[in-house]
Amino acid sequence: CAVLCCVVLCCAVTKAYLRRRESLMSVFVLIECAVGVTEEDRAFMRTLDELRQPFNAVLTKGDLLPPLQLAQSYVAVHEAVSAHASYAGGDIPMCSAKNGAGVHELWTRMHAGLELTSHSNTGARASTR
Repeated sequence: CAVLCCVVLCCAVTKAYLRRRESLMSVFVLIECAVGVTEEDRAFMRTLDELRQPFNAVLTKGDLLPPLQLAQSYVAVHEAVSAHASYAGGDIPMCSAKNGAGVHELWTRMHAGLELTSHSNTGARASTR
């Protein structure tokens, strides 16, 4: 019961934070490739849909899976996030902090994505306030 109360409190705090941050252009949802989209991830993405907050997805720990399983994880994650109205779209970058693969590209894409999001979704959140 204490864990459930903590989760509910964290969700409420996160939701309040997202509502207050009018300058927030996008959210990056990190999804571990070996685990896939969890129920907590789905709940968070539903909250982002509710708030009309654009988000991008990132697959992390790409070094943990062999290529075939990594590709299967990518397809499953892409399908799950694409079902959400607030998903910014496009492909999902994969990275590994352990060996550095994809990290530089991710930073570059995050910067470019923020610029794109700020132009394309400026009015999306304003109408929900």
